Parts: sequence; C-alpha cells; structure tokens
Amino acid sequence: MRTGLTISATVLLISGVAGADDISGTWKVSGDVVGNAVDATCTFAGAGDKATSACSVDATPGLAAPATITGNSVTWSWDAGQAILTFKGTLDSPTAMKGDIEVSGVTGDFTAAKQ
Repeated sequence: MRTGLTISATVLLISGVAGADDISGTWKVSGDVVGNAVDATCTFAGAGDKATSACSVDATPGLAAPATITGNSVTWSWDAGQAILTFKGTLDSPTAMKGDIEVSGVTGDFTAAKQ
C-alpha cells in the first residue's frame, strides 16, 4: 500500500510540471496602470506557442488573439478598444500569475487567478 501512495504522489508532481505551459481556462485579471484599474476576464486555450487568449470586461468574450506560454512565462495582448494592453506574466502556481502590463509605453502590474 505504501508503494501505491508513493506512485500517486510522483504522478501528481510530474503532471503539475508537465502541464506548466497549458493554462487553458478562464482567468480573472486585476491590475493597475498609472492609477487606471484593469479588471478583465481572459480565457486561454491551447498551450505553448499555439495558445490563444480572449479578454473581456463583460460577459461577451473578446476576439481570440495569440498568446505565448513558455514554461512559467505567459505573454498576450488584448485590444481593449481604446488601447492595446500587453501582458507579460509569470505563473506562481497552476492557478495564479502576476506580471506587468504595458499600454502605450506606460507600465503597470497585474495579478490573475484561474477561475
């Protein structure tokens, strides 16, 4: 029985590492750029350099755009209508990330939680 527990724990650890560049699902993103709040819901699909993101501020999803996921690094852009926001983040865990937002040469920061 002890061997079964060890194998199960090993499988869980391996699967967590193997899935690092697949963040598929819906994420709640909150941030700030020079006092301007950024609150959006972003949905990611796919993995690696074939990933896409679609962000919105209401229930209607935005258009899908390319995203790049390499290990713990995640980069994507969102055309929010009045500006294009570029997010460069790092996964802290499979359900949390944080990083920088760039808008028209101005930088802020964000956090995101997988829903």
